[in-house]
Amino acid sequence: MRLRVGTPVDLSDLRGQPMTKSVLDTATERIMDSLTLLVADLRNEKPPAVRWDPAQKGQSAIGRDFEKNNPDSNQGRNAQQDGTDTK
Repeated sequence: MRLRVGTPVDLSDLRGQPMTKSVLDTATERIMDSLTLLVADLRNEKPPAVRWDPAQKGQSAIGRDFEKNNPDSNQGRNAQQDGTDTK
C-alpha cells in the first residue's frame, strides 16, 4: 500500500464568507483538483483533462443508486442519514 499526503488546500480566501452553494462549490473544486493530481501521481499517470462528472452520465452524485434498484441491498440493516447502521 502506498500513501501520499498532499499539501494543504488553500481555502483561506473563503473563510468568513457565507456558506453558499457557490462557496461550497469553489472549495469542493479545489479539493477535488488536489485529489485528482495526487491520484494521478500515485498511478504514474497524467490526470484526466476533465474530471468524471456523474451527472453527465445520469448517475447519482453519491453511489450509483444501488439501494434504490435493489431493495435487498441493506442486508437487514437500517442505514441512518449520518452513515451509521442500526440492526
